[in-house]
Amino acid sequence: MVHKHETLTKKGRAVEDSFRTKLGIRKRKTAKPLIVAMIGLVGSGKSSVARELARHIGATVVEGDAIRVELTTSSVVLPRNGRGMNSRKERL
Repeated sequence: MVHKHETLTKKGRAVEDSFRTKLGIRKRKTAKPLIVAMIGLVGSGKSSVARELARHIGATVVEGDAIRVELTTSSVVLPRNGRGMNSRKERL
């Protein structure tokens, strides 16, 4: 989270570690940022492979189902014809 040319104090590192822990974010073990997308049939083991891979490279698994649920149940204000629209309530 810190630019490569910046350094943190001991207190700053502790704050960053606490922040990462609360959000469930691990420190990246890869040299560069990386996104891995798992594609396959239902029940083919995508989540199992993703969790194991994440454990090895220090990644955070983001599940598509969780994203879809959040997108369909959250109230997000979107512009529509110059006006705001509550995406959940006003579309119904």
